[in-house]
Amino acid sequence: MKAKLVLDNGKEIDVELSTEQLAEIQAKKKTGYERVNKGETYYLAISETEDGYLDTFDKYGESDELFYEGANYYNDETLAENNARADQLMRQLRRFAVENSEEELDWNNINQLKYYCCYDYHNKELISPLAYHLRDFGNIYFDSEKTCQKAIEEFKDELIWFFTEYKDRV
Repeated sequence: MKAKLVLDNGKEIDVELSTEQLAEIQAKKKTGYERVNKGETYYLAISETEDGYLDTFDKYGESDELFYEGANYYNDETLAENNARADQLMRQLRRFAVENSEEELDWNNINQLKYYCCYDYHNKELISPLAYHLRDFGNIYFDSEKTCQKAIEEFKDELIWFFTEYKDRV
């Protein structure tokens, strides 16, 4: 099969691919995070926009490289929109936890109770489990169960969406 290979500098080369090579290229896993070809559209997750994302063309310039290396570069519109929505929820929960806390969290104090939002898939409900000295990456922690439950109520719809519908890949 004849094909055009587009190099990073935009130069095009005619190539001949075997059936095996073509099958290997087509079988490559698609995640939604792959770099697009020069001049093609990619998306930035920007939750402050109306749709939650912004589309732009990859010119293989410095800003395109920064977005790609900074992991805010998607070749799938829905993935960009969903990641913007999930990122916004995390920022809102982080702010809520700080604004509504009565005491500073001390991770070296195993006697201080800390709570976080979690989804129980068996019972299909949002819960607020305890943490003493184990801190997971990505969780937002609260200084009391009451504050955590208040956050669950305020952000219930978005939390349920996050735990039951959100996908971080295509």
